[in-house]
Amino acid sequence: MICLGLSALGSRITTWTKLCEMRLHRLIWYIKGSLGIRMYGWVGDTREHLELVLYCDADLAGDRTDAKSTSGIFMCLVGPTSFVPLAAVSKKQTSVSKSTPEAEIVAIDHGLCKHAIPALSLWEAIPGKEMTVALMEDNAAACRVLITGRNPSMRHMSRTQRIDVAWLNERYVEKTFRFVECPSEYQAGDLMTKHFTDGKVWERNLCLVGHFKDDVFAKAFAKTGCAAILSLEDDAPVEDSLPPTPEEDLSVVDSAVHIPQRCAKYVLSGIEYKYTLIEFCCFEDSRLGDSNFHKGARRE
Repeated sequence: MICLGLSALGSRITTWTKLCEMRLHRLIWYIKGSLGIRMYGWVGDTREHLELVLYCDADLAGDRTDAKSTSGIFMCLVGPTSFVPLAAVSKKQTSVSKSTPEAEIVAIDHGLCKHAIPALSLWEAIPGKEMTVALMEDNAAACRVLITGRNPSMRHMSRTQRIDVAWLNERYVEKTFRFVECPSEYQAGDLMTKHFTDGKVWERNLCLVGHFKDDVFAKAFAKTGCAAILSLEDDAPVEDSLPPTPEEDLSVVDSAVHIPQRCAKYVLSGIEYKYTLIEFCCFEDSRLGDSNFHKGARRE
């Protein structure tokens, strides 16, 4: 996920500095050193059990040059045993926000207006049912403003941010979206708003948006020995197919962090599921089509 770095450098084309050169050099080296990380998605549910999930986050005054905030958007299709990334956006806001709830509301407006609501037309037609966007949000103040429709301390937003809180409240009342409490540690939109210096935190956030190293799935292949990650027989219990190996834990979720019950099913907690694997941007060395590697096991 390099959209934040690209957008930040792209806005400096006319004011390029030596620091921009150093950032570009570091970005290129990251790209070269992360060729083993690829985006994955998997589907193990019927279309009736799929749900459109939208992560929205904002970094208050993240740009030190003009104090403007950055909106981070991540949209995916989620089911009990499904996860498919659909969109990721890192966008600099057009005006300075005076508080974190204000920046969060701007990010929510962009995510709903430009991505989630247009996507509903497609994803409601496929399963043939009405869907409500599950909006993952970690800022309680922003949620309360949109639920009540009252915003006495941010009445300036209609002029500075061109955001109409009444419109967002109307979408909430009509059940176009609903809020789901999300811990900040598992806010996927956070990856698109700020830089990270902790390698473990960066790897955890990459997993939240479906980016994994090749060896993670290679271990799962080695454990099961069957086609398409955990493509098991219908009568084979999933928990019996993956023997516990603490030294090779594939779980993404840190058990030390409390996850609210309403949020638990949306957090990418591992890859111990029965599902069909979808690999994006397959390389020539992809093992998905290698029958020798799968030992002839295929799921009809």
